[in-house]
Amino acid sequence: MPGVTTASAAAAALGLSFTSPETGQTLILTRAPGRTPVPDAESLRSLAAHQCSLAIYLSVHKADFVQNELLAGGLSPDTPTALVHRLGWPGEKRLLTTLDQLAHTVSEHDLTRQTIILILPGQSLPASRSRLYDPNFSHGYR
Repeated sequence: MPGVTTASAAAAALGLSFTSPETGQTLILTRAPGRTPVPDAESLRSLAAHQCSLAIYLSVHKADFVQNELLAGGLSPDTPTALVHRLGWPGEKRLLTTLDQLAHTVSEHDLTRQTIILILPGQSLPASRSRLYDPNFSHGYR
């Protein structure tokens, strides 16, 4: 859908949320270093320390590197991870895995391009529901 970032479209297609009550309220969009570098403060290893959701673009061809850096940065091996390949196109693939299986899943499904990696620490798959949708939740606008 034009104007909707792949990260949002992929999460919606999977019925996942980047944030969840008490577990995380932040999403970082990033990529692994490639032809152009990434500042040290924005390395995957550094970002993993935040324990927040990550949408990693243009990096599926470096799945081993992504997996190793995120694990070295402190994310748990069982961190829920989603891969969405060619979203909205023929041949679309939606895969759910864990961080320790990221590289294996990428290889097993021959994902080389056009795939976004979603890292969802603190989330369950399928995602827990926000309190905004709880019938007992109220605020000044309801």
